[in-house]
Amino acid sequence: MRVLAVIPARGGSKGVPGKNLAEVAGIPLVARAVLACRAAPTVTDVVVSTDSEAIAAAARAAGADVIARPTAISGDTASSEAAVLHALAAFEELHSLAVDVVLLVQCTSPFLTTSDVESVAVAVASGAADSALTVAPFHGFLWREGADGCGAGVNHDTAYRPRRQDRPQDLLETGAAYAMDVAGFRGARHRFFGRTLPVATDPARVLEIDDPHDLTRARLLAPLLDPRPGARPGPSAHPAHPAEPAPGPDAHPDPQPTPLTPSAPRTSPHRRTPPAMTSTPDPRLRTFGSRTAGPGRPVYVVGEIGINHNGDLGNAFALIDAAAEAGCDAVKFQKRTPEICTPRDQWDIERDTPWGRMTYIDYRHKVEFGEEEYRAIDDHCAKRGIDWFASPWDTEAVAFLEKFDVPAHKVASASLTDDELLRALRATGRTVVLSTGMSTPQQIRHAVEVLGSANTLLCHATSTYPAKAEELNLRVINTLREEYPNVPIGYSGHETGLQTTLAAVALGATFVERHITLDRAMWGSDQAASVEPGGLTRLVRDIRTIETALGDGVKRVYESELGPMKKLRRVRGELAAV
Repeated sequence: MRVLAVIPARGGSKGVPGKNLAEVAGIPLVARAVLACRAAPTVTDVVVSTDSEAIAAAARAAGADVIARPTAISGDTASSEAAVLHALAAFEELHSLAVDVVLLVQCTSPFLTTSDVESVAVAVASGAADSALTVAPFHGFLWREGADGCGAGVNHDTAYRPRRQDRPQDLLETGAAYAMDVAGFRGARHRFFGRTLPVATDPARVLEIDDPHDLTRARLLAPLLDPRPGARPGPSAHPAHPAEPAPGPDAHPDPQPTPLTPSAPRTSPHRRTPPAMTSTPDPRLRTFGSRTAGPGRPVYVVGEIGINHNGDLGNAFALIDAAAEAGCDAVKFQKRTPEICTPRDQWDIERDTPWGRMTYIDYRHKVEFGEEEYRAIDDHCAKRGIDWFASPWDTEAVAFLEKFDVPAHKVASASLTDDELLRALRATGRTVVLSTGMSTPQQIRHAVEVLGSANTLLCHATSTYPAKAEELNLRVINTLREEYPNVPIGYSGHETGLQTTLAAVALGATFVERHITLDRAMWGSDQAASVEPGGLTRLVRDIRTIETALGDGVKRVYESELGPMKKLRRVRGELAAV
């Protein structure tokens, strides 16, 4: 199914000149909308309809395609529907594709979330509705002034003042996102038709920017509503844009990012202390610093930061904090030597990035941390009581990571066939976690032979971002356990949602890794398949619950059952010692 998100963004805003390029938390409004749409799993394509070259550049930098809007539908009186109909037709003609569902997403709603976009898209794509819109619960009493200057109740009888809980629930249209079945939309030429489904959103995030005061409020609210309080969620996607309008008379200066100070270690309620080692070591156990992973041990849970920090050490610290507070055992990064890992013929290819247009080799350096940053990461993790390690993509990266007392190394699925790298990792003597995505059984077997099985932990993975449920094939966990009886088996998930990762734990995964992000709408190829802090907390909590619930497999009558047994069982039968 083809689902197209259209973001109308005129260049000629009157209420707030240059509005669609105005930054909130360092990101232009048009880029914020693009990022939210790109991260929605159901949305297949994102276009910005604009008459402005500056807006087009910002949209492309954020990852959207651009449809040039004709002058005839770019004026103050032009409807959003006209822009969407034009963009829809232009997209289909350009790509020779038929679109099934089209979204209208407004970039004047700065706190639109990927969840909002996904919810309206799914409502129509699933067939539950012909059109859908984002709404917020509303309990206010509306009044309207009449011609005589007197007020009259709009949604209430002024002679009757019921309690809030006794009033019917009203819904406020947020103006942020709409979804329409394409055939119905073309027929109605309006965003509402057929079965219209209101999709509830968080009322705290509802704000439409129509005047300078709204923009000021958005900038003041961003530290509270964006992923990391007091900080910019990412670098600007539009480094050079027209000056923003002066704030209104009630404006305050833009809030400054809160300095990042190391937090004291905090014990999560979801972290379990591993039991003491037995005198006879189990060959299936692997050491990760002071912890062990393997059968009979708590699942070793890793928050994969990768490069979701976007080269920002503050983002890295915030992700470490989120993982520590969720109860993860470790966070993981990716380490590359750009000149080695980037093919020479790609070095000078230019691409759009949040930092502007740059060569690919410059981009690779932009998102790489050096020794100074990793020293800071090492210190921060120590203060938070959480391990860290990384996936080295080349032998120089292995040597770099060996400067630190990392508890393990990880082999990315893409590197499974790199024998030189595997031999370098084996030589470290540390635990090596080997991901097996995009690999055949023969390739996996060869990699284990090169690494040796004594320090290896195998991770089942499907290397699609995000991975479809029907391609996760979780029973491979059992297959790998049978094929490698002395090697612990884990799971590296790239899917959306948490259920399938929990299923992997129930199937016996001893190590779990999920990509983590501050906000799935942030720029980057891995963000959409990542777990946000709240989801990470739930994931670790539920993993620990499953561990407890799995038990030891020995059937017994529990003492807590004796009372119900006495009360409910009519025929006592034989009862062995409890």
